[in-house]
Amino acid sequence: MKIEIITGNLAQDSEVTHISKTRSVCNFTVAVNERYQDKNGEMKDSVEYFECSYWRDAEKVQKSADLLKKGVKVLVIGDPSSRAFMKNDLPHSANKIEVSKFEILSPLNKNN
Repeated sequence: MKIEIITGNLAQDSEVTHISKTRSVCNFTVAVNERYQDKNGEMKDSVEYFECSYWRDAEKVQKSADLLKKGVKVLVIGDPSSRAFMKNDLPHSANKIEVSKFEILSPLNKNN
């Protein structure tokens, strides 16, 4: 098994799908920002998105989803994969992570 560790911010609120009475998945997208210097010495910014899936029992997934809101900074550990697809007749790819663990790095507000 491969392991990938990323740190970034949630691009949108997480979504929960209930597969059965006891099994659910929490899907969320993490945006990872990178700042680098190009060959001309100019600073550039790039963003890479990771589609994350967190499979657990329904109660644990719902508690996680309540915390995983847009803008929250997270550390994600899991099994990476990618998929290729066409969009507007152009090739694209998507990064995916099946999450084994995650940690919220943002301070939690009083509502969480």
